[in-house]
Amino acid sequence: PTPLKTSLSLHRHQTYQLVVDAGLLGHAKLASAVASQLAELRRTRGRPLRILDLGSGDAGSLTRALAAEAARLSSAAASASPASASPASAAADFVSQYTGVDDSRPALALAAENVEKNLPGTEGRFFAGDLLSAAEQSGEGKGGASAAAAATAAAAGPSGSLPAPPEGGYDAIVASLSAHHLSTEEGKPALVAAARRALLPAGGEEEKGASGGAPTSLSPGSSRSSLLIIADVFLNEDGDGGGDTVDAWRRRSCAVIRERWPLRVAGGALSAEEAHRIASHVGTCDVPAKVSEYAAFAEAAGFRRCAKVADVEEELGIKVIVLEI
Repeated sequence: PTPLKTSLSLHRHQTYQLVVDAGLLGHAKLASAVASQLAELRRTRGRPLRILDLGSGDAGSLTRALAAEAARLSSAAASASPASASPASAAADFVSQYTGVDDSRPALALAAENVEKNLPGTEGRFFAGDLLSAAEQSGEGKGGASAAAAATAAAAGPSGSLPAPPEGGYDAIVASLSAHHLSTEEGKPALVAAARRALLPAGGEEEKGASGGAPTSLSPGSSRSSLLIIADVFLNEDGDGGGDTVDAWRRRSCAVIRERWPLRVAGGALSAEEAHRIASHVGTCDVPAKVSEYAAFAEAAGFRRCAKVADVEEELGIKVIVLEI
């Protein structure tokens, strides 16, 4: 199954945009929470970040949130120095490289436009493919591609090979409203493990014995950190009203979508038929997991920490969690 944001064909992109603009999935809040985590990482890293965005869609919400954080970082720096930065230098000083992966080429074309518009000066790279394969290829190819091979892959763009990861790995990997389409038994653990391999190791140097075992202590925001940020729908934990199941979450979410979404979009622009179509997708394709399950995946993969950092939308269980090396 493909994520909602990429399963909509180009002529139905307007429907998805209505969902985004009406805040039905909390895209703006979700992106703001993700960008805030990345801004803290930028402050502690002391250099611009290289980001891999798995299931990027058109990247509109995230790039706008990153632009806002870039402006805040630039303003803080300007208060300490009389020199002012241009929007282009501010964005590039926050995120030097953005790699977007999605299985929709039309969405990636829009993502390229949004990166250019919202993050001027940031290198944008785009690949059409599924998020799990992209994560696995990034981990396998980390530091192993020649400069010529990397340049060829980057130039190939959405129709070519996955761009080679930066030397040493990515500073952060983001998966927004996409990982819930992977199975909890195999897909999600594989994604977490692949992301761990694709990230820059702690301190920028290869760790010894990092292929498993319990996470060790690490203060949040440490300059040694690299992050996997998952912004998605989650099941309730066992202590939250007796726990949750995928079937129960699907029934609850489909009812919200069918009964409330058309009423929450201005002017009734989202029809009952469109809401029903979206609910049908959710009822057959979405497989959310619990935060505690991701914590177990993180521990098995060698992450040091897994924590929820934001609750975005209560009815659908939309949250942001951070897995930290």
